[in-house]
Amino acid sequence: MGATLDRSRPVRIEPDVVLGPEVRKGLGPAGGLWSLAKSTSPEAAQPLPGWVLAEAGRDRQVRAFLAWRSYLDATWSCGSGFIERARQRFAELEELVPADERFRELRQRCQ
Repeated sequence: MGATLDRSRPVRIEPDVVLGPEVRKGLGPAGGLWSLAKSTSPEAAQPLPGWVLAEAGRDRQVRAFLAWRSYLDATWSCGSGFIERARQRFAELEELVPADERFRELRQRCQ
């Protein structure tokens, strides 16, 4: 049903900690977000643009927001078996928060 709904009325979901694993297992990546269709979207997640990384380097709040969003997406990706997507998020986290212990633990669990 998710794929049919996705074709007629696309719904996109931003990763969040409150959405439990039972719900997440029916979702699939759709660009920078997730969709009700379990299969992967033809629209791949794009890496963070250089200007975004530059802003994150100047502003601690921007860096924290981007790191949290990348961390959640990496968590969802690992849990759903989208390992290449998780690796892309790990690369972002390496740029944003290279010394963060939670990020390193997640990357080790996701191997």
